[in-house]
Amino acid sequence: MRSKHIIRLFLLSLALMTFIYTSCTPAGSGYSSGASGTANYYYGDFDDVPIPREMKPEKAATVLHTASGVKVGTQSFAGGVEIISLNRAMTGYLNHEGWTLISSLRGQNSILVFEKPERLCVIHSFDGRFSPSMQVFITPKILNPSAGGSSAAPHPSVAPTSSVEALKQ
Repeated sequence: MRSKHIIRLFLLSLALMTFIYTSCTPAGSGYSSGASGTANYYYGDFDDVPIPREMKPEKAATVLHTASGVKVGTQSFAGGVEIISLNRAMTGYLNHEGWTLISSLRGQNSILVFEKPERLCVIHSFDGRFSPSMQVFITPKILNPSAGGSSAAPHPSVAPTSSVEALKQ
């Protein structure tokens, strides 16, 4: 009788430890296929920025412009992904696409900054009105050829415009 109680207690403890371990283990990058073989992400308006499937585009808040053959602008999303999981997934997705994380501020209102040789990608994730939201900003790098580095001067092919002016173009 006593051995039955010990076995039950052992199995209960094992089940509890398994639950705690799997609950606290961080998820992977998310850059994988689901059980059905479909990807956990899709591509929005930018060809090298995967978006988690749970995040749906908000077309009214999207502004795109093509400058010198490069698509730049912002695309907004909302969905049912926790901010921490969203940041982890976006970091994994963008790393897989060749982006390098150069700066981050993580929390419930997060900024992730990635770079490629000619562009920057800024991911702003935050708690939206009804669900977590994310904005993706893609902009060309502005290089000062004389200094060999960045400059605050505007790029000649991308003049600053308001979102209304960008939509008219």
